Amino acid sequence: MEPAVFLGQLYEGAKETFHLYGILPSITAAQAILESDWGRSQLAQECFNLFGIKADLGWQGERKAYPTKEYDRNEKLFTETAFFRQYTSYAHSLQDHGKFFHENKRYAGAIGLLDYQQQARAIQAAGYATDPRYAEKLIRLIEENGLGEWDQDILTTSSDKNGSFVTHVVREGETVAGIAERHGVTIQEIVEANHFANPDLIFPGQKLAIPTSGEKLGGKIYVVREGDTLSAIAQQYGTSANRIASDNAIPDRNHIQAGQRILIRN
Repeated sequence: MEPAVFLGQLYEGAKETFHLYGILPSITAAQAILESDWGRSQLAQECFNLFGIKADLGWQGERKAYPTKEYDRNEKLFTETAFFRQYTSYAHSLQDHGKFFHENKRYAGAIGLLDYQQQARAIQAAGYATDPRYAEKLIRLIEENGLGEWDQDILTTSSDKNGSFVTHVVREGETVAGIAERHGVTIQEIVEANHFANPDLIFPGQKLAIPTSGEKLGGKIYVVREGDTLSAIAQQYGTSANRIASDNAIPDRNHIQAGQRILIRN
């Protein structure tokens, strides 16, 4: 299968995985490429299993045994036979991929991250694969294939308020209605800005784009350019990098991306 055709079959499902489960489209696509060898693996062709997800005791569907290569604690490669989940389609595999992360609490720290490098490393740290270079391989695939653009597709708002937004990190017990009221916007505006399939399925730690204008929040929206740093932006506007990071829920002040919109308060 041609790479472009393979990616085309993943695109819509990868976006839905983000809206429902908080896994970036770039990560979903990169994992599918790596785990299924662009859909060419026997597991992918016979079982539609794109992600190498094994059939654990909680799996109620069909399963099939295959030899698989794993790394031991000394990073030595060995082969074993394991049962893997069998699906009816790529769409089924994509849906279960997102569900898998939510059903396994060890991935809680990865869900909702908006930076593919951070999410790749969090997924590896949680034990998705035994390959010690797993995150590195995912990041390389994302960058080689321009998959970061998939993330921008779902993180860019469609708001009629000049396309600007700020980030809201969902807390335990919050609802879209409550968040909308707090920010002075409508539920529909939040739904459209985040392309929700179901606004009831938000989760603690998820980052939502809230459509707004900088003036409304007592500041302005700055669009990050290539080569910008948070410190340089802060100096330009007479504020601190720590304040900008706090106002915009930026976890790592040393990592911002071109095209990212950030609020600069007065």
